[in-house]
Amino acid sequence: MRCGKCGNTVGSNMRFCPNCGAVASVSKDPGVKDPGVKDPGVLKDPGRIRKNPSPPAPKPAKSAAGLSRILAPAAAAVVLIGLVVAGVIFLPKLGVGGADRNNAFAAEAKETKNDTDEDYALQVLSAVHQTLFDTSSATVRISEQGDTVVSGKIVFGRDLPGSSFYGELWNGEDGAILYRDGEARFTDGYSENLRVRVADILNGGQSVIDLLRNALQAWFGSVSSETAEGARALLDDANAVLDSVDSYVFSLVKNNRLNFDALSDIYRLAAADLLRMGRFQLTGVDGEIDAESFSDIYREAARFIASGAGRSYTVQKLSGGKKNASYSVTVDVGQLLQALIDFARTSELFADIVGQDTLNDVLGEVMDSFDPSYYDPFRFSVDVTDGRISRFACDEFTVSVSDFDETEITDYESAAMDRYTAGIEEYTIGSSGFLIDLLNELFF
Repeated sequence: MRCGKCGNTVGSNMRFCPNCGAVASVSKDPGVKDPGVKDPGVLKDPGRIRKNPSPPAPKPAKSAAGLSRILAPAAAAVVLIGLVVAGVIFLPKLGVGGADRNNAFAAEAKETKNDTDEDYALQVLSAVHQTLFDTSSATVRISEQGDTVVSGKIVFGRDLPGSSFYGELWNGEDGAILYRDGEARFTDGYSENLRVRVADILNGGQSVIDLLRNALQAWFGSVSSETAEGARALLDDANAVLDSVDSYVFSLVKNNRLNFDALSDIYRLAAADLLRMGRFQLTGVDGEIDAESFSDIYREAARFIASGAGRSYTVQKLSGGKKNASYSVTVDVGQLLQALIDFARTSELFADIVGQDTLNDVLGEVMDSFDPSYYDPFRFSVDVTDGRISRFACDEFTVSVSDFDETEITDYESAAMDRYTAGIEEYTIGSSGFLIDLLNELFF
C-alpha cells in the first residue's frame, strides 16, 4: 500500500507513514507487494573477521529477543555512567574561583553558621552542583565490595549530539558502550552488537516530529465534545514542546558543560501542564498554574536544607577544609520526608504554584498513607576534591569520579570496541524510519 500524501510504501498494520509521518490514508499499488514493516535503516552486517585463528562459535538465529540482550547491558552502562548527569533531577556551581548565580546551596552556606550540620550539608550539595554544572569531562568508576562493576568516561561537547562517552561492564558481565562522532555502539561482548548512527537519525528527525504531531492530532479527534476544550489546550502545549525539541534538548549541553539554563527552560515548558493535570486528578479543579521558575524551586530546596530539615540529618566532617574534605552523612529518611511535608505546607512558593487549597489537599493525601517509622536510616560517606564530588560510598557500593576536565576518549578505546565486537554479527540502525516503525509498532 502507498501513502496518499507522499506515495511512500506503508505497511498494512501501520497507522502513520514512515516517510512523511502523515496519518495513513493509503491507496493500493497493484505493482508493488506490501513489504510489511521492514525498514531499510535496520541492516544486518555479517560481521568482521576475528583477528585470532579460532573460528567463531555457531550463533542461533537472530530475533527481537536476541537484540534485547544487547540493549540490557547497554542501558545499564548508560544509566550507571550517567549518574553524574542524572543526579541533577534529585540533587541540586560552586566554582573553584567562587559561587555562581545558580548555586543556591553555596549562597545559603554563606549565610549559615560554620561547622554545623547545615553548613556541611550545604557544602556537600554545592560540590554536587559543581560536579554536574562545572565539569567538562570526567572518569566514573562504580565498584561493589572493591570490585569494579562499571568504568566509564563522559566528555561534554558543544552540544548534546557533539558530546561523547565510553564505558565497560565487568564483574562477570562483558560489554561496552561507545558514543563518538555522532555514532553509538553497544555490545554484550559475546554474541550481539548494535550500531546506531545518531547523527543520521537526528538529521531525519523532522519525520519523527511529524509522526508525533499527527498522532496527537488523531488523539484529539477521538476525544468527546465534553472534554474538547481541555484536550485542545493540552494539544497546543504538546505541539509547543515538539516545536522546542531542537532548541532545548540539544542545548542541554553548551560550551562543554551541562547547561543549567536549558534545564530551567525545559522545566518551564513542562511543569505547568503536569501540575495542572495533577491538580485536576486530585481535586477536579482546572485552570492556570504559576509554575514559577526552576531557580526559585532550587533556592527553596537550599533553604529547606539550611533550615536543618527538622533535624533529620547529621553530617560529620572527617577531615579537610571546604574545597577538599571527607564527610560522613546519616539521614533519617522518614523524619526527612515529614520535615519536607511540614516545610511545603508553610511555603509561600508552593502555595503560589498550585494554590493553597490544592497544596493542602495534596499534602493531606500524602499524610493519609505516610508512616515515618517505615523507613530505615540512610548512611553514606562522600569525599570532596577541589570543590567537586570525587567519591560516594554507601554499603558495598562506591562511585568514584576523577580526572575532572582532563578526561579524553581515545582512539585506543575506539579500537577496544572493535576488539569487543570482532566476529560478532552486527545490527545497524541508520535512519529515523526505524524509530517511526518502532513507534507505529508500540503505540499505533
